[in-house]
Amino acid sequence: MKMINFFKRISKIYKWILISIIFQFLLLLFINNVWLDRKIDKANLKMTNYEDGSEGVSTLQKGKSLRLELPEGTVSGSVSFDGNYLAYLKDNKIEIVDLNKNQKVHTIDGSFIVVDRIKDRESFDAVISYFEWLNDRNTLIFSVRAPDGQEGVVQLATYNVESGETHGFPPAMYKLPAGSEAVEIEYSTKTNVIYVKVKVRADGADIYRYNILDQISYVFSTDIGIIYYKLSLTDNFVFQDKKNKLAVWNGEKSEIIPIPVEKNVILLGIGAGDTVLVGELNNDYIERIYYGKIDQDFLEWNSIDTGSPVLPKDIVVSPDGKIYKKDSEAHTLTEIPTGGKLNYNGKFLQITDNYIISTDGNFLIIHRYH
Repeated sequence: MKMINFFKRISKIYKWILISIIFQFLLLLFINNVWLDRKIDKANLKMTNYEDGSEGVSTLQKGKSLRLELPEGTVSGSVSFDGNYLAYLKDNKIEIVDLNKNQKVHTIDGSFIVVDRIKDRESFDAVISYFEWLNDRNTLIFSVRAPDGQEGVVQLATYNVESGETHGFPPAMYKLPAGSEAVEIEYSTKTNVIYVKVKVRADGADIYRYNILDQISYVFSTDIGIIYYKLSLTDNFVFQDKKNKLAVWNGEKSEIIPIPVEKNVILLGIGAGDTVLVGELNNDYIERIYYGKIDQDFLEWNSIDTGSPVLPKDIVVSPDGKIYKKDSEAHTLTEIPTGGKLNYNGKFLQITDNYIISTDGNFLIIHRYH
């Protein structure tokens, strides 16, 4: 009898344990599928794959495209290096969207500011003036500026989608002319050095440098039309402005090193392994592209024929260093010198390792080519 009562008690204990486990499971199921789902801010982008049944970028097959309708009033958009995230600017807010889940994962607005030298910080409603994805990770770098009519202040920050961390660069650029804003940022994740082009007047810009310790330094003033590209492996950037036909800024020595070139060339970008790319101009068109390292004499650089005359604005350099010429009417990118063609729809916006991003009115088109 005692043994029977013992087993009855054990049976009751196990029954209550089982009920408790079932209750906890149902509670977790409710939190995950109902309560948390209410908390998630759906992006509600109209996402349509018009060529196969894929849903989101990760399932997109080679040669297929994904078409997204962006909200009215969107100023600009950019897709991360792996195609998983979209950032777009609307109403002075950067919305970041997971393109596989069609979910907003973060919003950056003008209230972000870490400047400690603003007298009336609470009323400082910053204006987002620039943003772009880093070329090898899901991190967005962006810049804010002071509103029109106030003393110029420019502030940089990054947002890492995967960790959810925002990093502000405390030494802001301040006491600038009113309306000053960052118009281009060159960032090497290998050296953790940033060069920022700040527009300080209609025809002029200042270049600033942030080192790995977030310390800021003024580099030089130049014309607004300066073309410059940061090398990824060293603290140098190659540039071309009205004063210098072609030159290198050496960040370690803080000096300008000219690259002697006899030809009329224009700087096009940086290829694989920090190879510098320039195009030889003939009546504003490029027929030959030269490429080489900054420590080589220009006479030692190699060259390739473009196949047909092409305008500098129609030369596209992919993140992996391939060179293409763009034909906006045919909607193609033709690789130089192989002649291989990539097709896209609408107006070309950017190219990543696997995708061509283009726009068609209010639609963003992501085409997988690799």
